[in-house]
Amino acid sequence: MDYAFALSEPGELLTVHMNTIEGGKSIFDATLELQREPWSAKSLHRALLRHPWMTAKVVAAIHWEALQLLMKRMPVFTHPSKTRAK
Repeated sequence: MDYAFALSEPGELLTVHMNTIEGGKSIFDATLELQREPWSAKSLHRALLRHPWMTAKVVAAIHWEALQLLMKRMPVFTHPSKTRAK
Protein backbone atom coordinates (compact mmCIF):
# COMPACT_ATOMS: atom_id res chain seq x y z
CA MET A 1 0.00 0.00 0.00
CA ASP A 2 1.28 3.46 -0.87
CA TYR A 3 0.47 6.70 0.91
CA ALA A 4 0.21 10.11 -0.76
CA PHE A 5 0.19 13.22 1.41
CA ALA A 6 -0.47 16.83 0.42
CA LEU A 7 -0.19 19.79 2.77
CA SER A 8 -1.12 23.37 2.02
CA GLU A 9 1.11 26.31 2.83
CA PRO A 10 0.54 27.17 6.53
CA GLY A 11 -1.57 30.29 6.96
CA GLU A 12 -4.93 31.03 8.55
CA LEU A 13 -6.01 27.61 7.27
CA LEU A 14 -3.93 24.43 6.95
CA THR A 15 -5.22 21.59 4.79
CA VAL A 16 -3.81 18.08 5.12
CA HIS A 17 -4.82 15.48 2.56
CA MET A 18 -3.97 11.76 2.71
CA ASN A 19 -4.71 9.12 0.11
CA THR A 20 -3.92 5.40 0.38
CA ILE A 21 -3.35 3.60 -2.90
CA GLU A 22 -3.22 -0.13 -3.54
CA GLY A 23 -2.89 -1.66 -6.97
CA GLY A 24 -3.30 1.74 -8.61
CA LYS A 25 -6.68 2.29 -6.91
CA SER A 26 -7.52 4.73 -4.15
CA ILE A 27 -8.52 2.75 -1.05
CA PHE A 28 -8.93 5.54 1.50
CA ASP A 29 -9.04 9.30 1.08
CA ALA A 30 -9.11 11.78 3.98
CA THR A 31 -8.85 15.55 4.26
CA LEU A 32 -8.39 17.59 7.43
CA GLU A 33 -8.73 21.37 7.56
CA LEU A 34 -7.30 23.19 10.57
CA GLN A 35 -7.97 26.82 11.41
CA ARG A 36 -5.23 28.85 13.09
CA GLU A 37 -5.97 29.91 16.67
CA PRO A 38 -3.86 31.94 19.07
CA TRP A 39 -1.75 29.90 21.50
CA SER A 40 -2.85 31.10 24.92
CA ALA A 41 -3.73 29.79 28.35
CA LYS A 42 -7.41 30.37 27.54
CA SER A 43 -7.29 28.28 24.35
CA LEU A 44 -5.43 25.46 26.13
CA HIS A 45 -7.98 25.41 28.96
CA ARG A 46 -10.80 25.34 26.42
CA ALA A 47 -9.20 22.34 24.66
CA LEU A 48 -8.80 20.50 27.96
CA LEU A 49 -12.44 21.15 28.84
CA ARG A 50 -13.57 19.86 25.43
CA HIS A 51 -11.45 16.69 25.68
CA PRO A 52 -10.87 16.04 29.40
CA TRP A 53 -9.96 12.35 29.12
CA MET A 54 -7.68 12.51 26.08
CA THR A 55 -4.41 12.61 28.05
CA ALA A 56 -5.54 9.86 30.42
CA LYS A 57 -6.60 7.70 27.47
CA VAL A 58 -3.23 8.08 25.73
CA VAL A 59 -1.26 7.34 28.92
CA ALA A 60 -3.44 4.28 29.65
CA ALA A 61 -3.02 2.99 26.08
CA ILE A 62 0.79 3.33 26.26
CA HIS A 63 0.91 1.44 29.55
CA TRP A 64 -1.45 -1.25 28.21
CA GLU A 65 0.87 -1.86 25.25
CA ALA A 66 3.89 -1.98 27.60
CA LEU A 67 2.12 -4.53 29.80
CA GLN A 68 1.35 -6.71 26.78
CA LEU A 69 5.02 -6.63 25.72
CA LEU A 70 6.10 -7.45 29.28
CA MET A 71 3.73 -10.43 29.39
CA LYS A 72 5.21 -11.69 26.10
CA ARG A 73 8.64 -11.50 27.79
CA MET A 74 10.00 -9.08 25.21
CA PRO A 75 13.57 -8.08 26.12
CA VAL A 76 14.16 -4.55 27.38
CA PHE A 77 17.15 -2.68 25.99
CA THR A 78 18.40 0.34 27.89
CA HIS A 79 20.14 3.20 26.12
CA PRO A 80 23.90 3.43 26.68
CA SER A 81 25.21 6.42 28.54
CA LYS A 82 25.71 9.46 26.31
CA THR A 83 29.10 10.11 27.89
CA ARG A 84 31.52 7.23 28.26
CA ALA A 85 34.16 7.17 30.94
CA LYS A 86 37.68 6.72 29.53
